[in-house]
Amino acid sequence: MEKYGRAIPKIIGNIKNNKHTNIFCPQTSIFNSVFEHCERRGLVKRDCGCVPSCDDPSCVCNEGQPACVCPDPLAPIWNGERCVKLEQCDSANNVREKIKQQLEESIVVTSSPSTLNLRFNRVPNASRYVIKLLNPSTNEVIKGTTATFDDAELQDRNNVAVTVGNLESETQYISNVDVFFETATADSVLRNTPVSFQRMVSTSSMDNSITEVDRNNLTVEKLSNTLCLVFNKMIASVDAYKITLNEVSDADFIVQPQRVPITDQRICFYSLKTATEYEISVASISDNLQSAPVSIRVKTLEEDRDWMEKWYKWRYFSFNQWSKMFDSYARVARKKNFWTRPRNLTCPALRENIPCKSNLVTWKDLNGCTFNLCDQAPEFDSRAFDEMATTDSFTSDWEADFRIYKDYLYPQWTALLSAYASLLSSEVQSDNRLR
Repeated sequence: MEKYGRAIPKIIGNIKNNKHTNIFCPQTSIFNSVFEHCERRGLVKRDCGCVPSCDDPSCVCNEGQPACVCPDPLAPIWNGERCVKLEQCDSANNVREKIKQQLEESIVVTSSPSTLNLRFNRVPNASRYVIKLLNPSTNEVIKGTTATFDDAELQDRNNVAVTVGNLESETQYISNVDVFFETATADSVLRNTPVSFQRMVSTSSMDNSITEVDRNNLTVEKLSNTLCLVFNKMIASVDAYKITLNEVSDADFIVQPQRVPITDQRICFYSLKTATEYEISVASISDNLQSAPVSIRVKTLEEDRDWMEKWYKWRYFSFNQWSKMFDSYARVARKKNFWTRPRNLTCPALRENIPCKSNLVTWKDLNGCTFNLCDQAPEFDSRAFDEMATTDSFTSDWEADFRIYKDYLYPQWTALLSAYASLLSSEVQSDNRLR
């Protein structure tokens, strides 16, 4: 009988090779004898379909053939020799170390004298991320520095990013990242405990060589649930901007920042609260260095009527006139033989949802691009105009019109005016020579 007792660990350890089939099925006297020694080995006899092991920790002990299993719910996994916790399994540790390595290789930290921005690659099948800063001396979490992101709510498909503000300059912190796996598609060896990763980070000194953003160079467009930040001038010496939006009333609120290239002159935040004060922080980034942020406080509108009316006037009077005026200048330039159709020009999509007292007029410009224009603009308070007066429709229409202006009209305007200036300069020089 004793030889069967000595054989128990070996028999249980063969689970991997036997694919967790019912190897403890008491069909023979030898297995009946083995069960007598379950208790001696610290195991218990239960009706199990299979035995949870490090190779298959997702195996559930339910109705099936009797088996010797680990009795301790805190250490339910058989590793071939003894009962262990899931994180003690070699297979689980290997998976966790691989994830930690991925985090370590992908994490990028940018800093300013008062903020830290952590950015790393999303982890496949992760459910949520918890990022916090710890005091290196006490290992305690610093108040107001914990951010939790559900994976499904992340806007960036490839990255996780968080900004922590109100920090001391030239100060070291421990950044702690916990990655949780709670979905059915996650690896079973990861579900019980999160994968944790730590890295030392520090804020920069106040003597920052990165060119800061000029507060006077920023304009904010406001709606009831949307704020858009417009850059009037780019900073040529930096690579990107980091823009963070915080709700002023929530001191511990940490948002996922937007990192945008300097070529993006207009960045919007949507789905905000009505009549709520927010703080927009803007910092310039060069490589992995970040300037001190410039902050703007702004409040969303009670309702969008005022903004809609301003946009309405721009669309029907300024935007339409710009289109026609540009075309008239271009036709004169063609007669003077210094206008050519721009290369790689893409015509804007035809805008059809435009309220008008009369039928829309189809007009084709010198580039062969077609536009719908309204010669009889409706009154702003008219019923025809109110039929489309929702924040969502106004926002999307404004975006469409703004893109036509930014990507199509304005570049041609600047090129055409430069050509006119060059022509005028040569004509003046020629007149001076004649004199």
